[in-house]
Amino acid sequence: MNIFNTSGLLKKILSLALALTVIGGTFAGAAYFCSDDIALSASAASSPTGIKLNAPSIVIGIGESYQLKATVSPSAAKDKLTWSSSDKNKVTVTSGGLVKANNTGNAVITVRTSNGKSASCNVIIKSAPSSVGISKTTLSLGVGEIYTLSAVLANGTASDKKVFRTSNSSVVKMLTTNRIGQIKALKEGTAAVTVSTYNNKQASCRITVKKAPSSVSVTKKTLELRVGDSYTLGSSVPNGSASSKRTYRTSNSSIIKMLRTDWAGQFKAIKPGVAWVTVRTYNGKEASCKIKVLEKPVYSNKIQNYNGKVYYTTEFMYKGLSGKLNMSALGKNYTALTNSLAKKKINIDSFIIYKGILYLKDQTSGSSGNNNPSKIYKCNMDGSRLKKIAENAESVFKIDNGRLIYNKYGAKKSFSYDISTGKTTSLSGSRQTIPEYEILRYDGRWGVTGGSNFNGYIFYKEKSRLSKTGKNIIFYAKNGSTGKVIKIGEGYTPQYL
Repeated sequence: MNIFNTSGLLKKILSLALALTVIGGTFAGAAYFCSDDIALSASAASSPTGIKLNAPSIVIGIGESYQLKATVSPSAAKDKLTWSSSDKNKVTVTSGGLVKANNTGNAVITVRTSNGKSASCNVIIKSAPSSVGISKTTLSLGVGEIYTLSAVLANGTASDKKVFRTSNSSVVKMLTTNRIGQIKALKEGTAAVTVSTYNNKQASCRITVKKAPSSVSVTKKTLELRVGDSYTLGSSVPNGSASSKRTYRTSNSSIIKMLRTDWAGQFKAIKPGVAWVTVRTYNGKEASCKIKVLEKPVYSNKIQNYNGKVYYTTEFMYKGLSGKLNMSALGKNYTALTNSLAKKKINIDSFIIYKGILYLKDQTSGSSGNNNPSKIYKCNMDGSRLKKIAENAESVFKIDNGRLIYNKYGAKKSFSYDISTGKTTSLSGSRQTIPEYEILRYDGRWGVTGGSNFNGYIFYKEKSRLSKTGKNIIFYAKNGSTGKVIKIGEGYTPQYL
């Protein structure tokens, strides 16, 4: 009985010790034990513990071949591999892992070791391409610039093999040639880069190499946008030079958001402020455009979203009715404001709430024309500090970049009231068109007549002869989330809310 075989761990320790002893020539009986241990180690090393393929899936064309390569672990393991195809009608595979596509469809290639370890590759077979395209047919590069070309195949066709080559390696050097064609411009001149498929379909790009640019310029050095506006900024380099790569960036993404950063800089204005959009060439030359973003104009209306709440007038001025300002989110009147304006015989026609101040158009009496007495006022949200801004004003006005813009009946120019200074001036140029935003329009039908979604509320009105007040239109606001309906007023037949 060999006492050294009673424990695997003990055997390993003694094996090392005895091997060292053999070297020293002090233990003749060690030869048997060491040879036994070496044989066991060799047997363990020859059994694979895993196997993998160089590609878990491939897409190839009919008639195309692809070489699969298997890697067995541990690397010292030696084993005979067996290759098989799930559908030999579509794909065949040799004993060395060479795959060939026969018909369109799908098949799985599997490789197995003698002890049952396996790995698979999903093969998709498409039609052989009848032609091939290239991502650029002409291209201008600057000396030292790197660019990547790609092949373009028609839908339903495939070619895993796409080999790129250059016609003049002294002008354009190939950095990669398989599947993608990465190139580098070496000196001024021309060259053609051609891509070939496995069935020898070809396409070429003619490349002109020019000087590296000494500078770059943008199409606009300064720009003024409104919140929500989009713009595309172009750029150019001096004649005789080129830079295919031009990358755009913004100095402040909260003000200007980039929508596209390559070749043309497309961006969108997000909020008021100032930001720069900068273009950079492949060799580090830069130019910038300074962009000022202004608020979107706010137009007077019968309804407005302010600080997350919806404000609206409940009664249109008709036959002397007093305008009221309500907040539909809470379903209650601003009593102080309503009473304050009623005492001053103010009827709200349209309004704007801007930075906590109410700007309103009063339509007390009179008819349209040069003698219309309508006025524009401003006041606090409780009706205090009422101040007249304009007389003989038309129905709608707007606030734009800190100025209240309005038109007067019969005037050929528009007028501006500066909110910060209180100064009124006439604007140069022709009279501005200020659109009238109508929320609801009466269409003459019985029942619910129209509707409008605003800030999550559906506003509608219905015609009723049973109104106790004698007014035949009732206005409602329905919360789109909760379904709660708020009655917001009654009136005669107004044209809009």
